[in-house]
Amino acid sequence: MKTRARTFTVLEGRQVSVALQDGTRIDDSSLVSSGRRRARTLWLFANGEDVFVPIDDIVDVWEPEPRRKRRQSCRDLAARWCPRQ
Repeated sequence: MKTRARTFTVLEGRQVSVALQDGTRIDDSSLVSSGRRRARTLWLFANGEDVFVPIDDIVDVWEPEPRRKRRQSCRDLAARWCPRQ
């Protein structure tokens, strides 16, 4: 349990996704606090509101991969910057 609590603490202040036991997910949320001492909830900020999720209901918490920028092609750039083929 300590390892799990440590994982939550490390993710504080980051964007996370959370999977719950009932099969639902909370995506694109900010982990505000993983709780201290007797608090048995994660405090998330999702969809513009505070959400408190009981730790026992959590199956997994992870940081989503950052979205990759679309690589620009020569057609997207000015013609003078692209080599002639």
